[in-house]
Amino acid sequence: MEIKQWNGRFGGNVDMKIDEIERKILEWNDIGSSRHLNEEELEEESRLNLELWDTVRFWESVWH
Repeated sequence: MEIKQWNGRFGGNVDMKIDEIERKILEWNDIGSSRHLNEEELEEESRLNLELWDTVRFWESVWH
C-alpha cells in the first residue's frame, strides 16, 4: 500500500488509531462487566476488535 493510501486510511498516525480503538473496546468491557451488552453493543465491540486487528496487521506489514 502506498503512503498516500496509508495516510488516508489511518490519518497518518496508526499509533493514535490503535489507542483510540483500544480505549473504545475497554469502555465496552467496562459496561459489559456491570450488565449484559445488547446485540448492537456486542456487534460494535466485535467490529472494534476486528478493526483493531486489521490496523495492527496493516501497521506490521508496513514496517516489517
